[in-house]
Amino acid sequence: MNIAYINPFIIATRRVFDTMIRVPLKLGAVYVKPAGDRQSQLYKICATIEMDGAAVGLFVLNLSQRVALALASSLAGQPINQLDEDCFDALKEIANMIAGNAKKDLPCGQVNLKSPSIVSIASLTYPENMPIIAIPYDTTYGRLIMEITFRQQM
Repeated sequence: MNIAYINPFIIATRRVFDTMIRVPLKLGAVYVKPAGDRQSQLYKICATIEMDGAAVGLFVLNLSQRVALALASSLAGQPINQLDEDCFDALKEIANMIAGNAKKDLPCGQVNLKSPSIVSIASLTYPENMPIIAIPYDTTYGRLIMEITFRQQM
């Protein structure tokens, strides 16, 4: 895996959380997610963005309900108390800001990012035969895990 496709997402996440969401992050140990590892007991929803072009793959933010509500509330500047459309819109915007910040630093400038989606983690499908890089972050509200899986196109 080419870290030139991973580091921009790590840097962009820090940038967005520091400037737009104003929630401190502590980066955990990055690891390759074991095949078949499902985290649906801890994380209920995820924001996803598909990539295509010079690299195809998926960017995912795995969130517990508590973290999702806290991040959405912080971005909105007002309390969001349930996983509803307002919460989902805020989470999509967070994922979109991270992806947009990362895109300018991705190699070749030829990676297209689709619009974010919010899905139940139980229904999330990863591309086949691609390793998944898991990047955990701790916040004052709990842990979130960003995952990136991709394959460079020739």
